[in-house]
Amino acid sequence: KDDPARRKVTYNITLGQVTPASSCRPHRAGPKLAVELINALNGGLGFRVGSSGEHFRFELKSLEVHGASGTEPDYEARHHALVRRLIEEDGVDLLVGSCSHHSLNESRTADKAGRLIMAQVGPNALFEDEDG
Repeated sequence: KDDPARRKVTYNITLGQVTPASSCRPHRAGPKLAVELINALNGGLGFRVGSSGEHFRFELKSLEVHGASGTEPDYEARHHALVRRLIEEDGVDLLVGSCSHHSLNESRTADKAGRLIMAQVGPNALFEDEDG
C-alpha cells in the first residue's frame, strides 16, 4: 500500500561561493567535497531529515574572480558583483564564505538579501551586527 508519509521527497538547495582565482583552493575544495559526500548519502538521495522521507541534496556554484589574488584595488567591487550575481541572477539559497578579508562584505550582502552565509573565516563578531 502506498503510504504518502514514506515517500522519498528530495529538496535541492543551491550553495554559492566567490573566491579569488589564485588562492583559496582549500576553501573551494571543502564545500565541493561536502556536497559530493552529502549527495551520495542514502543511495544518492542526499541528507535525510526526520522520519518522513525528506532528503536534501545540494548544488554548488563556485565562482572565481578571474586574474585576482584578492589584493587588487578593484577586487572588492568585482567580488561583490559576483556575490550579488549569485543571489540575484542564480538564485542561490545559501552562501559559503570565502577565505579572503572580503568575507565581511559577503556577510552584509547576504544579510540584506535574506540569505544565510556559512562563514569560513573570521571571529563571530565579524559577522554580527551591533545588536548581536
